[in-house]
Amino acid sequence: MLSKNIQKIRELPKNFKPLEIKEYDLVELINDKEEYAKQGIAKGQRGCVMSEYATMDEVLVDFSGIDKDGNFYGNCILVNVNDLKIIND
Repeated sequence: MLSKNIQKIRELPKNFKPLEIKEYDLVELINDKEEYAKQGIAKGQRGCVMSEYATMDEVLVDFSGIDKDGNFYGNCILVNVNDLKIIND
């Protein structure tokens, strides 16, 4: 049974499109969406891509940091790759 399931997985299509965004790229959120706002993330915020793979065109981005007073802010969320711009600072 297990070998049949493994064979089915091996037969799945493997025509993934390559991502322009890579792991550890610095990115900026260029679109506001309700699901981002619920996590406290808004257009213009910058973050770091935490995965080299996208699932359903979404990558994990860390928008967290420490402010000047030593307080933690932000969140690490899934973001659609079309809502991100790579920052080349």
